[in-house]
Amino acid sequence: MPEGALVAVLFGWPTLVLGIALAVCGARLQRPVLPLLGTIVVLPTAWYLSGTPRFAVFAWLLPVLLAASALSVGRRWRAATWSLLALAVGFVAMLVCVITR
Repeated sequence: MPEGALVAVLFGWPTLVLGIALAVCGARLQRPVLPLLGTIVVLPTAWYLSGTPRFAVFAWLLPVLLAASALSVGRRWRAATWSLLALAVGFVAMLVCVITR
């Protein structure tokens, strides 16, 4: 396995899953710090993806969505929170489809 692929497997997918899980837990518990932690967790993966030509434009979408969901949790905007998290999950699903194809 090439070294770049190993880095992507170890740091890419687990951080995306952990970031989404933290954001969902924060939305359920109404704790805005958890989606912020999720944002921090996915930042290295977003930075890695921004270096690829395919995802250079969209790489920073996931951290922005998670940070916005933290803001909406803090403001008690439930519909906005879950809408932003649904977009974040959709973005990760799109990444899975594009990368595994």
